[in-house]
Amino acid sequence: MKEIEVKILDINRPDVEKTLQKLGAIKSFEGIMAATFFDFPDRKLQKKGDILRLRTEGDVSVLTFKKPVSGRKNAAKVMEETETRIGNPDHFRTILKNLGLSPFNENRKIRTQYDLGAVHVVIDEYQDDLSMIPVFLEIEAPDEFQLYEVVQKLGFTPEDCYNWSTYELVQHYKVQV
Repeated sequence: MKEIEVKILDINRPDVEKTLQKLGAIKSFEGIMAATFFDFPDRKLQKKGDILRLRTEGDVSVLTFKKPVSGRKNAAKVMEETETRIGNPDHFRTILKNLGLSPFNENRKIRTQYDLGAVHVVIDEYQDDLSMIPVFLEIEAPDEFQLYEVVQKLGFTPEDCYNWSTYELVQHYKVQV
């Protein structure tokens, strides 16, 4: 499945949530998300732009593999995404370790997700070491038309959109801190 998404930084959360309510968005998740990223010792996956992530969302654990599809010329980030729910995340960590993979990054955030039809609008607030990143919006849609339609309905423009990874967010805010 293709993941098409953008981030919008430095949002006014109450205003965004008010607009989402007016648009009839349905809140589908609110809680802590913990993510652990895995790679081989030589960072083979990271060098190719691939991502292997084990994430816990409430009581649900999901293993995700992402592979870049498009270059960075467009505002939207496009990744080929394959994910599956797993039973016991600790057992799966052991499997990954036995395959030669190890965790290289972990983060936690408070996520609130709203759904507008097939479009997911999430408000993320990083915790712990990444708490210097202000609350931001992430919009994911099945195609760019729907993505930018929701961007505009929320009062933003394509120029407000970034296709950044968490690493790029960290780099951006380290400069400003």
